[in-house]
Amino acid sequence: MSSSNWRIITLAAMLAVAFTTAQAQVTLKAQVPFSFTAGSDKIQQPGGYSITNEGSVWYIRGDDSRQTTLALPRAVTRSSHNNPPKLVFHCRTVVCSLYAIEKAGGDGALFSEPKRDKDEANKLARIVVVPLTSSNAE
Repeated sequence: MSSSNWRIITLAAMLAVAFTTAQAQVTLKAQVPFSFTAGSDKIQQPGGYSITNEGSVWYIRGDDSRQTTLALPRAVTRSSHNNPPKLVFHCRTVVCSLYAIEKAGGDGALFSEPKRDKDEANKLARIVVVPLTSSNAE
C-alpha cells in the first residue's frame, strides 16, 4: 500500500475516534435551590448548573453566571443503571458542599469537603439530594 493510502486510513481512524468521543460526551443538568461550594471555598449561587467531566476533572458551570468551577474528586465511583443521576450535598449550619456526583451507569465522583472549624466539623451533616437530567453535549 502506498503512503498516501496509509495516511487516508489513519485520518479516517482518527476521525472515527474523535466522532465517538464527541458522541459520548454527556452534559448533566441540575437546578440547585441553595448556595453551595464545589471543589473550592468559593460560594456558588442557587440556580441552574451544567456538569461535565473529562477524565477525573469535573466542570460545574453556572447557567446564569457562565462561570465554571473545576472540581477534582478524592475518589471515582461507579453507579448502576438503576440509580438515577444525582448530586449529593453535605449541609452543615448555613454551608452546603458538593459531596458526590452520581451518573446512572457511569463513573461518578466523591469530593472532599472544605476545611471547617472544630465546632462546625463536629456537627452532623444534613444530606441533600438534587436530581440530575442528562443530555448529549452540543
